Amino acid sequence: MDWVKIMLNAIGGGVDSGILSTMKQSPADFNSTLYDLSGTIASDVGKPLASAVLSVVLVLQLINAANRAEGDRQTGVKLIGITMIQCAVILAFAQNARMILQTINAVGDWAMGTVDAATSVSTGGGGGNLGDMIGDQHLNPLDTGLSVMLLLLPFLVSKVAGIVVTVVVYLRFIQLYLMAGFASMPVAFLGNEHTRAWGIGYFKRYAETVFQTVILFLSVAFYQHLDVNHPGKLADGQALSGWIIDNFGQLILASVLLIAVVALSNKVAKAIFGE
Repeated sequence: MDWVKIMLNAIGGGVDSGILSTMKQSPADFNSTLYDLSGTIASDVGKPLASAVLSVVLVLQLINAANRAEGDRQTGVKLIGITMIQCAVILAFAQNARMILQTINAVGDWAMGTVDAATSVSTGGGGGNLGDMIGDQHLNPLDTGLSVMLLLLPFLVSKVAGIVVTVVVYLRFIQLYLMAGFASMPVAFLGNEHTRAWGIGYFKRYAETVFQTVILFLSVAFYQHLDVNHPGKLADGQALSGWIIDNFGQLILASVLLIAVVALSNKVAKAIFGE
């Protein structure tokens, strides 16, 4: 009896409360050790590399300015002066690139908090604790054994769905830490028209990764309100195994749909950022 309740609760649970709480965390709160480590990498590796990149960009810009001057001394001085100011501004931004990412993180945290307040996402999918509908009624051993066998496949699919959501959330946080470690380099690329798209693409991808988690959280909220997560209740006198057979397709579909929702949220986030 307990096994049947546990399996039904797992199938109807959708996304665990722990991973929902993890989605709402900022990179600094998710893992402070990795967050600090990415800051160390940014300081010890990212900034020196950015300085090297910026020196090359500066030389290219000076050559371009000299070519555009075409022997006009006054124009050449103006172009070189503008180039030096531009590189100085980019250097200042490169040295403080982490602050740019923190701003993006803050916007993402605000969006997540707003979505959380608006949707009130709860623990478990729309089906809730399906095992509780059985109550304390006694099941005969044959019906219990048959119910366990029938629930085995939906139960395994629900566990796979939960693992997929957890892996996606963890990978996105790791991606943010890795990208934050080299934030200064993309800023340096902004100094040249030929590499500017690289720098813009980096910050675009970072913002996309931040909002992928927000979109996933919102997708879970939509998922919880779908009718597929509300199978009919066990009628009085109805055999549990018969109820499972009647709702077998729906029990599997709920978990499969959750996996599809994860993939869909990724596509939606890319579409929002024009990919």
